[in-house]
Amino acid sequence: MEFIPAGEIIGEAHQVRTVSIKQSPQIPDGEYSFIDTYYTDPECDCRKTMIQVMHNEKLVSLINYGWESVAFYKN
Repeated sequence: MEFIPAGEIIGEAHQVRTVSIKQSPQIPDGEYSFIDTYYTDPECDCRKTMIQVMHNEKLVSLINYGWESVAFYKN
């Protein structure tokens, strides 16, 4: 399954969200960008996104989010 960044689908209208973290005991200081990605296969009705969390140009976390009920994803 290949997910691509929303910016490649939407173009320049897409916005990447960034958060600055400072003095957190659990998270290193710096800028964290959240890049939403989507599956582009027209045969698939996934109804989900994967959000990549980037810090210093490295993937540090991946958030999977589906907006349908749990039952939808079990089928």
